[in-house]
Amino acid sequence: DEDFPEGLRDIPQSPPVLFVRGAAGPQFEQAVAIVGTRHVTPYGRQATELFADALARSGVAIVSGLARGVDAIAHRVAVDAGVPTVAALAGGIDRVYPRENEGLSRRIVENGCLVSEYPPGIPARPDYFPRRNRIVSGLAKATLVVEAGEGSGALHTANWAFEQGRDVFAVPGPVFSRQSWGTNQLIRENTARLVATPEQLLEELNLLAAGNQLRLMEQRSAGQPGPAPAAALAVAPAPAARPAATPDEGKVLHWIAPGPLHIDEIVRASGLPIALVSSTLQVMELKGLVRQERPMVYSRT
Repeated sequence: DEDFPEGLRDIPQSPPVLFVRGAAGPQFEQAVAIVGTRHVTPYGRQATELFADALARSGVAIVSGLARGVDAIAHRVAVDAGVPTVAALAGGIDRVYPRENEGLSRRIVENGCLVSEYPPGIPARPDYFPRRNRIVSGLAKATLVVEAGEGSGALHTANWAFEQGRDVFAVPGPVFSRQSWGTNQLIRENTARLVATPEQLLEELNLLAAGNQLRLMEQRSAGQPGPAPAAALAVAPAPAARPAATPDEGKVLHWIAPGPLHIDEIVRASGLPIALVSSTLQVMELKGLVRQERPMVYSRT
C-alpha cells in the first residue's frame, strides 16, 4: 500500500500489515525514537523531558512504545508541545497497555497515531514486546536511549535500530545507577554514540538549522523582528535558551555559588539525600547549569 511507512518496507522481519488509529499516518520526514526503562529515576525523567522537549521544539515527531517510564514521558512531552507522536503497541490498537496510559493514548491520536501489526482485539503479550520494538526503531530516523538497566527492552530497540542501519544515541548515566548500566554499555561497545546535551543530538541529526528556522518563525508570528530566510540559513544556529532550574536544582546551585564544591559538601550543606543531589547534578550538567571541574567536584557555569 502506498501509505505503508517507507521506513518499515525493507527492515528485517518487516510487518506484512500495519493497523493505524489516529489523526495522522506514521510517516514523518523527521522522527526520532526515544526509549528507556519503565523504572525511571529522577535523573532519567529530567533527561527524557530535556531531550524530548528539544526535539519537539525542532519540529521532530517522537516515536516510542507507550510503556511506563521513559516512553510515556517522551509521548507526553510531544503532545504537550503539539508535536505528532507515534506509539507502537504490543497488542491491538484498541487494547492499550498499560491501562494507566489510556488517557495519554487518547491525546496521542488527536495529533499523532497508535500503530500495531496485530489486529484490533488482540491483547498485549510478553513475547510481542520484543517484536514491537523493531517497529519503534524502524519508524524513526534515529533511536535515543535515555536510561536502561541490564536486560531492558530499550536495549532490544537499540539492537533493532543498529541492525536496520539507523543511528543509535545514548545519554550517559551515573556509574553507580543500575538503570544506567545499559546506556553506558551501549556507549562502551560503540553500539550507540554518546550525546550529553540536546544540542549535540540535534547537531548529529543535522537539525540545528531546522530548529533555528523554527525559532525564527515563532518570532515572526509574535511580531518580533528576524533576519530574512536566506540570511537565516547563512548564519550559525543560535544557541538554545538555557532551561530554567527546578526547585531542587535551585537549592544545589545556591550552595555551589561561592565556588567549586565536592558532592559530599553539597549534601552536608543542603541537607538533601545524596541520591537526589547526584541525579540533580547529572541533569544540571546536561542543561549546562554546572560543570564537573574534577571527579565529583562541581562549579556553576
